[in-house]
Amino acid sequence: MNRDETALVIPDSWRERLYPRRGGVPVSEIKIKDLAPARVRRRVQTIRPFLETVLDHEGSERELVRRARDHLSGEANPLGAAVLRKIDSKATQPCLPLEKWVDAWVVEHGLAFAACAFAELGGITVDLDLRRKDFPHLVRHSGWHGVVGASAGRRLRALLAAANERDYAEAVGRLADHRRTPLQRIVVSFLVPTRQDWVAECCAEPPRRAQYSETHDATMLWCALGSAEQLARLGGWARLARGEHSLELLATVAEGVGPAIAPVLAGAFDEGLSEGTGQVLLEVLGALPGDEAFRLMATRLDKAYVLPAMRAMARRFPVRALRVLPSVAASGSKSAVLAKELLTRHLLDEPELTAAVVPRLPDVARTVIEAVQRARVADASADALPRLLVEPPWTQKRKAHKPLVMPGDPAGVERALRWTPGEREEWARADGRGYVASADRSELERDLAAFQKRPSNQYVAFKLFNHGPEDLVRPLLADWRPRSWWFAVEWMKALVARYELEALPHALEAARTQPASQGSVLLPFLDAEVAALMAGWLARLKSARTIAIAWFDRHGVDAARLLFPAALGKLSKERRQAEGALRLIAAKAGAERIVAAAAAAAANGEAAAGAIEALLATDPLDILPARPPKAADWLEPGLMPQVLLRGGDLALPVAATEHVITTLAMSKPGEAYAGVEVVRELCDPESLAEFAWVVFLQWRAHGAPAKDGWALTQLGLLGDDETVRRLTPVIRAWPGEGGHKKAVDGLEVLAAIGTDVALTHRTASRRR
Repeated sequence: MNRDETALVIPDSWRERLYPRRGGVPVSEIKIKDLAPARVRRRVQTIRPFLETVLDHEGSERELVRRARDHLSGEANPLGAAVLRKIDSKATQPCLPLEKWVDAWVVEHGLAFAACAFAELGGITVDLDLRRKDFPHLVRHSGWHGVVGASAGRRLRALLAAANERDYAEAVGRLADHRRTPLQRIVVSFLVPTRQDWVAECCAEPPRRAQYSETHDATMLWCALGSAEQLARLGGWARLARGEHSLELLATVAEGVGPAIAPVLAGAFDEGLSEGTGQVLLEVLGALPGDEAFRLMATRLDKAYVLPAMRAMARRFPVRALRVLPSVAASGSKSAVLAKELLTRHLLDEPELTAAVVPRLPDVARTVIEAVQRARVADASADALPRLLVEPPWTQKRKAHKPLVMPGDPAGVERALRWTPGEREEWARADGRGYVASADRSELERDLAAFQKRPSNQYVAFKLFNHGPEDLVRPLLADWRPRSWWFAVEWMKALVARYELEALPHALEAARTQPASQGSVLLPFLDAEVAALMAGWLARLKSARTIAIAWFDRHGVDAARLLFPAALGKLSKERRQAEGALRLIAAKAGAERIVAAAAAAAANGEAAAGAIEALLATDPLDILPARPPKAADWLEPGLMPQVLLRGGDLALPVAATEHVITTLAMSKPGEAYAGVEVVRELCDPESLAEFAWVVFLQWRAHGAPAKDGWALTQLGLLGDDETVRRLTPVIRAWPGEGGHKKAVDGLEVLAAIGTDVALTHRTASRRR
C-alpha cells in the first residue's frame, strides 16, 4: 500500500454532498418523480390569471411572450418553459420548487431539454414596471442577477453526470446554443464541466464580486473548475467570499482543482471565520494531498481547531508528515512547539516507516528528527515516583464519612490589637500626604464646619482625624462614612494607630473594598470578623493571600480559636476556608497546640479536640472535590512533551503525566491542590513550564472552552519567564478578539508567576 498517495481520496462522508462531476466520484442515483408533469400543469392552472397578466403586460418582451404561449399550446421550447417557471417564482402564492419543474421537463421532453431550459433561466427575469408598480413584466438581461437554484442545479448536474453517452452528447450539443450571456455560460459550464474550453471562457469573464451576495453565479463557477490552470487564471477573483464555505462547494472544488486550492482555503481560514466554517475549511484542507496543503496546515497549528485536523492529516499522509513537520518544528514560529510534539508523537507511532523514510530525507529534516529522538529520555519506574502519581487518591475508593458539626462560640479570645515592635509609632507617622491641622483655633473651627457639612470630604476628614484634638474629633469617628475608600493606605494606618479598636469598622470596610492595597491595615487586629475575612482571602484571593498568611503568622493559636466555630460549623464554603486556615496555622504553630486550644475553647472540648485533631491529621493530598474532574476531551496526552524529573535523566510515564493534568484541573486560582507542590518538588521546572505551555496551546487549539479555564490559570502554577514572554502577546490580542475575560485572567496568571519579568509585563499590559 502506498502510504503517501498524491491523488485526492474523497472521504465517504463527502460523497452525498458533492456536486457530481461526470467521470468523477460516483454518487447515489437520482430518481425522477414521474408525477412531476401533472403537478406542474396544476400549478400553471392555479397561477393562470397572474400568468396572463404578465404575458399581456405592455412592458413584457414580445419574443419571451411568444415562446411562453407556444409552450403553453404544446409546442415545447426551453425558453418558453423557463419563462413559465420565472413567472411562477413571482406569483403571490408559494411557488412550486424548481426541482419539480426540472423533473417535469426531463419526464416530458428529455434530459437535454431540461438542461437547456435551466440554462435559459439565466437570461430572463420578471421585473417591476417602472411606470406601473402593480404588475411585473418579462425582460431579458445579461447581468449577474437572477438566482438559478443550487439544489435543482445539483440535481440536474447529477442526472447529466450519470447519463449514457448518447444523452449526454445530445445535451452538450444543444447547450451550445444557450450560452448567449455571461451568466448562461457559467450555468452551462456548471451543468457540463467536462467542456473545459467553456469553463476557460468563464474564467476569463468571472462574475463580479460586488453582486455575489444576490446570486449563485460564483458558486456555479467554482463548481465548474477542473484544473489548477483555471484557478490560476482567475487570479485575485479566486478567494472565498461570504456564503462560499459550505462543504458541498469546497469538496466539489477540491475534486475539480486538487491541491492547488489549498492556498485559497488557508486564506479563507485566516480571516477568522465562525467555528463551524473554520472546521469545514480545515476538513477539506486536511484531505488534500501534496506538501503545500500539509505545510499550510502545519504553519497554523497555533490557530483554533487546526491541531486535531493536523493530527488526522498526519495519519492520512504519514510520509509527508516526516517531510514537512521538521521544518515547522525548527522554525521558531508560533506553531513550532505543537509541530515538535506532533512530530515526536508521529515518530513513536510509526517506527517502521520512520526507519525506512528518514535516511532518504534532506539533511535539514533528518537533523531535526534525530535531535527530537535524542531528546527523549527513559520513563521513570513506579518505584521512583510518589504515590500521588502512581495511585492517586482520586482513583481509590474513599470511605464516606460525615464531618462532625459542633456549633458554638469561641472562648477565651478577646478583641485586641497586637503590634510588632515600633509598628504603631511608624503607622502614626504614616499620614500619607502630611496634612497637619493648624494650631489656629479659627482654622480648626472651619475644618469642623466643613466636615459637618460634608463628611465625605476626605481631605478634611483625615486632617481632623489624624491631627485634630481627640476630645473634639473622636466622637465623630463612629458616624463617619467616606465617599469611597480609594485613598492611600498610609492614611488608614495613621487612623488605626491613633484610635485602635475604634477604627476597626473603617479598617474592615476599606480592606473589603480594596483587599490588595488596604488589607494590610488589619494586620494588628485580633478579631473574629477579621479572622473569617483572612480565611476567605487565603482560599480564594490571590492578590491578598500574602496578607492573610502574615495575619495568621502574627496571631497564631489565638487566630485558630477564632476559627473553631466555622471549622466545626455547618458544611459550607466558610467551613472549608476555616479548615484551610487551621492547617496553615498548624504547620507553623504545631498541631498539638491547636488541638489543645480546641479542647479549652469549647464546652464539649473533648469532642471538639477530636474533630480538630482528625482535621489536621488529614493528608492534604486526600482533600479532594466531591467530583474530581474528568479528562478534558480536547487534551491529547500523546501530544504532550515529556515531563523530566529533576536531573533530567528520567521522565514521567504517560499515566503519571495524566495524573499531573488532574492535579492542575483540580486547582483553582489562589487555591492550588496540594499535589501541585509535590509535582513541583519532583520535576524539572523548565520541563514543567514547557508541559504547561503545551496544555495551554492544546486548549486554545480546540477553541478555548470556558469550562476548562484551568488550562490558562495552571500557567500561573508551573510557568516561568519564558511562559511570560509567550503569553503576553496572547493576552494583549484577546480583547480585540472578544476575549476580555480571558485577558483579565491572563493578567492574573502573570501575577501568579510573580517573577520580576512577569510583573513588568503585567504592568505594561495593563497600561495598554
